[in-house]
Amino acid sequence: MSSVETGRTRNSMSNPSISVIIPTFNRAGYLEQALHRFLQQSVVLDEIIVVDDGSTDGTRDVLDKWSSSVVALYQENAGRPRAMNTALQYATGDYLWFFDDDLPFNDALERHLEALSSDPGAGFTYSPPYISDTDEQGRIKPRHASRLPDFERDYHLLQVMFRIFCLLQGSLLRASVISDIGEFREDLIRNMDVDYAIRVARRYRGARIENPTFYLRKHEGARGTANQRFDVRDKERHWFMADQLIYPYFYETMNLEEYVPASAKSDLKQEECDSLARLIRANIMARRGLWQYVYSDLESLPSDIGPRVRNNPALRFCLAHPWVRPHGAAALAGDRSTVRALRRLIKEKSLESMASQWVRSMYYSLRKSSITQSQIAYAKLLMTVLSLVSVPQGLRLGGRRAAGFFRTTLGCASRRNGR
Repeated sequence: MSSVETGRTRNSMSNPSISVIIPTFNRAGYLEQALHRFLQQSVVLDEIIVVDDGSTDGTRDVLDKWSSSVVALYQENAGRPRAMNTALQYATGDYLWFFDDDLPFNDALERHLEALSSDPGAGFTYSPPYISDTDEQGRIKPRHASRLPDFERDYHLLQVMFRIFCLLQGSLLRASVISDIGEFREDLIRNMDVDYAIRVARRYRGARIENPTFYLRKHEGARGTANQRFDVRDKERHWFMADQLIYPYFYETMNLEEYVPASAKSDLKQEECDSLARLIRANIMARRGLWQYVYSDLESLPSDIGPRVRNNPALRFCLAHPWVRPHGAAALAGDRSTVRALRRLIKEKSLESMASQWVRSMYYSLRKSSITQSQIAYAKLLMTVLSLVSVPQGLRLGGRRAAGFFRTTLGCASRRNGR
């Protein structure tokens, strides 16, 4: 497809070419809105590749309508990762921009290019979304702008492993980075963004864009492939299930030293750095409910990790995140053998103070959340984890207040269950 000049500017960065890749499945109305937005970019696009992943609605009609501006590819339904890999075989751009049914700001591409131009050593950009609802006519209704988390640059990989904040729609990647990292994992129906963001962050640094560059569309409707559909209300459970596939791979393939930011390694001996890495990795795996890996890392620690590890800023960064997410809560709360093993290890390795920080972050995370069935499981887990530490020494939150909160929360559960 040749670039269409409509009074907009070409790139001044030696005219690099831009390819947009849009996988789509039964989102004909949203797709047409997205195509309008891409052709209204303040910087001219060179190529828009849309891969129709076996749609059964009016997607083909939309693509026929836009045939002069879009490269349309068709495949049997196999999921978003397969569709993106299909497009990669045809993309010719120096920069690649992956999207779906969300909408870019009109100046989004211009800002991505400016960020990469200002930081030639960066391999990609990342920016936050503007969270938006979708009305009955499919129109975007902006809700609120998201913000990027604050962190030092060498904490980028660690931050991504704890919480995904750089979605593909908010990133522009150099084609050379894609060639180096490789294709998307086709066994991941969900969370391919998480897997790819970690893989990229292991090798490249990113250029940060503070303000949103796209509208993240929230809408009803089923997700997944034609053969693996699930309701939007069940998406968090499917995210959790995808993490069970993603994180064991990184546990096996990442070197211990990769878990420790460069600035956190200063003045640490090798054995201290290894202990810090194991503690960081244990925290990451705990958030994904991978308790066998948590147990393995804690068991490998020396009997006393020492004050330089205990007070390291990277460890404090980890402990500020809740130790486990709601969908991993019920499993651990009912797994008494794992709880007993963790209790023993925490005592043997003198990790009581760290465990108390886990409890505190979980407690405050739960208080900020609405009470749902998964949050009730989370509350039950927190009560279980309290057995790992001395409550007065660990929480220091006020016994009556905490007890009242748990009584109210679990009371909701009893009423819902008819007890």
